[in-house]
Amino acid sequence: MKGKVRVFCRVRPMVKSEVERGCQPIASLIDDFNLTLETRHGPKVFPYDSCFGPNVSQDQIFEDTKRLIQSAIDGYNVCIFAYGQTGSGKTYTMYGTKERPGITPRAIEEVYHVLSQMESFCDIKVSCYMVELYMDTLIDLLVGKENKKPQQNLEIKEDINGMVYIQNVTVKVLFIIMGLYILDQTSHSEG
Repeated sequence: MKGKVRVFCRVRPMVKSEVERGCQPIASLIDDFNLTLETRHGPKVFPYDSCFGPNVSQDQIFEDTKRLIQSAIDGYNVCIFAYGQTGSGKTYTMYGTKERPGITPRAIEEVYHVLSQMESFCDIKVSCYMVELYMDTLIDLLVGKENKKPQQNLEIKEDINGMVYIQNVTVKVLFIIMGLYILDQTSHSEG
């Protein structure tokens, strides 16, 4: 999965209030890679690396992104970025529900799964941070409310090796593999 940025599009189903108001869908899939959007100037076609219709499950969405986990374990930088207007389904796609988990909890489980299948004779440390870009402001999603830690001013920086990082972000260690032993820093049930 190395190489380029991939852009996926997910069309959410209409919500109850939209149906009650008599709204009509304006987006329709042409195929697995193209979407038509009805505009006031006529239909406009948008190409994507993959398109998902309103009836596509969380399982199917994750199947198309799951290979990114192996890429990350292979040492490539991976970022899954959800973009869209308020109410477009970003949170549901990324986090889901307890019954229908989204990309984030599934990705964490996949990291555990892939690493548990490997025979490792070296030390591996897995850590993560989670941020949200809202109204041109980066928000640290891992700031603990229980310890009343204030939100730091987050800045995107580049180190001398060209690696991009976020200054002042909260980083959580998920687990450490030392040789063949896993020191689990989290509980799988926490999600």
